[in-house]
Amino acid sequence: MNQENIYQKVRSFIVKNKTSDVFKFLKEHFPEAESLTILESEYNEIRDAELKGKLDHNQIQIKKNQINDKLLTFAKVGDIQIPEKNSNRKIWKPLVYFLLLVLLSLIWWNFKSSSLDCPIFANEINTKILVIPFSNLGGVEKNPQLLLCNEINNLANRNQLSINAKVGASIKNLTIDEVPKIAKSCQVDLIVWGTYEQGDSLELILNYYYSNYPDSTILSEYAKLKNVSSLQKGQMSKKITDAALKLCALTVLREGNLPLAKKWIEKQEVKDENDVTLLERLE
Repeated sequence: MNQENIYQKVRSFIVKNKTSDVFKFLKEHFPEAESLTILESEYNEIRDAELKGKLDHNQIQIKKNQINDKLLTFAKVGDIQIPEKNSNRKIWKPLVYFLLLVLLSLIWWNFKSSSLDCPIFANEINTKILVIPFSNLGGVEKNPQLLLCNEINNLANRNQLSINAKVGASIKNLTIDEVPKIAKSCQVDLIVWGTYEQGDSLELILNYYYSNYPDSTILSEYAKLKNVSSLQKGQMSKKITDAALKLCALTVLREGNLPLAKKWIEKQEVKDENDVTLLERLE
């Protein structure tokens, strides 16, 4: 049966008010037409509303006429594009998944922050340093975090500085994005974490993050520091003693104690490119 004959047959059904027969007829010729399935679903809803008295006669007739017009168009061209009622579901589904992911992330964050084993610092300490246990890249297990805390605290005590470092709980796969929240939860000024490897000597690959920015006014007045914000976070490869000297130097430098900062940077056994640059700017 050609398209014109199909159209005439559908038209005759509609004239006789036999819309149900139209669907049966068209489904025989277009069994896989999705738009036809959608139209039939809409028609069944209209019939159901009619039987239950949810709509008055005029409303029912208008909706039926709309369905019939679409069926005639379908019969004429072979198929039509109909906005699915479920299209909203298609739009909302990714959004629902995204919101669910955000919610799960928040729950995970809250659980992670609530389960943090934050060390307790005395209130009078000005700079509280949280050292996350370092991950071992291979070889003999060590506790470099304990040695690093001891080095930092010894430097602070000898110079009568209000700086205190303590070891916190282990956190696997810690990223820089997670660190600010941990700093806030534990109320610390500096977080240190990273990895270590035991070779001829114990070498740290150390990350650091200060929870606040240094006083740019003080530093720009006394040192040639163009990028003060770079003192907030960074990474270095150091032995434990050099790492402690560098961290303490950065801490007092941020507070404006340039002579002590310069002294501790100069005292490092091995200076990297950043140390050399920093010394030049402190001259």
